[in-house]
Amino acid sequence: MKLSELRCDSDVLPEIFSQLSKICHNIKSLDIEFKDYPSSELTELISSQNNLEHLSLSTHMDALDIQIVILIPLTKQFNTITRLTLQNYEPISFIVNLTKLEELSLTYYYSFPVDFEVLRYAIFPNLRDLKFYRQRPKTEMLSKFLENNGKNLKSLHISGRNNDSLNSIIVDKLCPNLKFKLIS
Repeated sequence: MKLSELRCDSDVLPEIFSQLSKICHNIKSLDIEFKDYPSSELTELISSQNNLEHLSLSTHMDALDIQIVILIPLTKQFNTITRLTLQNYEPISFIVNLTKLEELSLTYYYSFPVDFEVLRYAIFPNLRDLKFYRQRPKTEMLSKFLENNGKNLKSLHISGRNNDSLNSIIVDKLCPNLKFKLIS
């Protein structure tokens, strides 16, 4: 079967995930919204993929153990994922293992606790598109991240509340190749 993109909720019948994991091994784009604890069949489907490139994970729950269960089958894909989209998904510590990352988009509601500190020393040599929606890291952490990863960025979108301001001059200095910049 040549399924290349899959969008699903975690509460899909496990039998469907089981069948897909037997016949689909080349999904390029996987988008999962967690509405329930992920079944072992869903984790099996994730781990059976050969060249996963785009991963999107979202949840509206505060159940940390749900997200951690998904990280184990994802370890095989750490060297293939180039686009990552997270919405209210925690922990984000696994991001530092995605060495081929080109696009990173993080959306967190203001009431959702997220620790951006793990990004401070992350190195993504291929990162060209970075987006923070709603919550964003504090300026000191974000400046260090851009110091490490800003030279190849083509697009930067940072919106949301924060107690400190991000100086556009600093961004221009750390990201000399930006073609698009939106900081609000």
